[in-house]
Amino acid sequence: MRLPPSYRQFLAEANGYRQLSVFIDRLFGTTEIDWFRTLNGDWIEDWKTGESYYFEEHPRDRLDNERLESDYMSSCLQISDPGDGAVVLLNPEVVTEAGEWEAWFFANW
Repeated sequence: MRLPPSYRQFLAEANGYRQLSVFIDRLFGTTEIDWFRTLNGDWIEDWKTGESYYFEEHPRDRLDNERLESDYMSSCLQISDPGDGAVVLLNPEVVTEAGEWEAWFFANW
């Protein structure tokens, strides 16, 4: 799968980044990025067993507003270390005309 243009450019320039915030310890380099389902599949399973949460409104018109966040989690690319129980994800299910993917700050708390 081809990565979003701005993320490819970021990796070409920096190939990762140190502490992004108090919640995100580090953005991954090219050899570390992987699917969220591979790195933290247990988070997805835990989220699915919790209360159901439906999107009321989403910034992308082409989304089905009744899809659960967990439906998208399995498709997301994890691009950061889980710092304080939080990660940065890129969602290839929601793509702009310019090829950019939706970005998530997702915390297990």
